[in-house]
Amino acid sequence: MLRAKAIWILGLLGALVMIFNLHAVFMNLPDDALQGGVYRIIFIHVPAALNADIFYTIALVTSVLFLAK
Repeated sequence: MLRAKAIWILGLLGALVMIFNLHAVFMNLPDDALQGGVYRIIFIHVPAALNADIFYTIALVTSVLFLAK
């Protein structure tokens, strides 16, 4: 029961942080002088790629440890 509540709370907290960050990226940042608003895609895709790499590495390590056991 406690684990389920923790998952919901962390999920809600993550969603709120994501909404705050998207608002900051799209509403508060000025346009770039040469690229306009297109450069904002960097603020979404680079962290997403880093997260994907981190979670892939975690899955790889835990899979190897499982197979070794």
